[in-house]
Amino acid sequence: MSKRSALTAILILAGLATPGALPAKAADTLSVDYRNAAFRDGEPAIPAVAKTRIAKALAAAPAEIRQALKSGFAILGEAKGPISGGKAEETAYLLSPKRPVAADPGPSQRQVIALVSGDKLVGAYLLPETGYARLVGTAPGSPGRALLLDGTFMNMGQTVTSLDAVTLGPGEATSVRQSVKDVYVDGCDNPAGDRARKAALVTVDPSSGTLSPAWQDLGCPATTPAR
Repeated sequence: MSKRSALTAILILAGLATPGALPAKAADTLSVDYRNAAFRDGEPAIPAVAKTRIAKALAAAPAEIRQALKSGFAILGEAKGPISGGKAEETAYLLSPKRPVAADPGPSQRQVIALVSGDKLVGAYLLPETGYARLVGTAPGSPGRALLLDGTFMNMGQTVTSLDAVTLGPGEATSVRQSVKDVYVDGCDNPAGDRARKAALVTVDPSSGTLSPAWQDLGCPATTPAR
């Protein structure tokens, strides 16, 4: 996934707490739908008190984790469930030194996954040097669950989003188990290449956690000049 990152991708949910808001997902993620603009542009509905609770929990994190977030952090999504593979309810948070934007090359420091149970830090993990924009759900894994993270970059009139299934551990490390490129592509303002727009419905296999995309041609708005 490109270091120039940001923006969106939103989990299919039965309802939203507020328009454009993404609540934490407690049940298994069944699909992620990039065809729906309201979901693509949504924001996670995370209460302000969560940041204070996470900051206190991070006091117990390894020095490398604290160093990555020494100047503060933004919360870019959460997912609930037995993330680490046990039976206890846990919450995973995607933390970033700054909130990325699609035209920006990405965070100057590493992003972090914080795994919290109640007020206790269960685990803290460094992500690759890639600017993710959202934590949008989970996928089955062994022993724990993989986290679904996406990021978007913009360049020369084109917007492209990709989705990664990221495994936590060993230690503070993470690894990308599967990457689905181009789950959303908007080239309608492309000055030289193809002017096209497509988006994928990504389903999650409930047993293996494999991500399977099915793309749909969305077409460009009528106001886009023809080639």
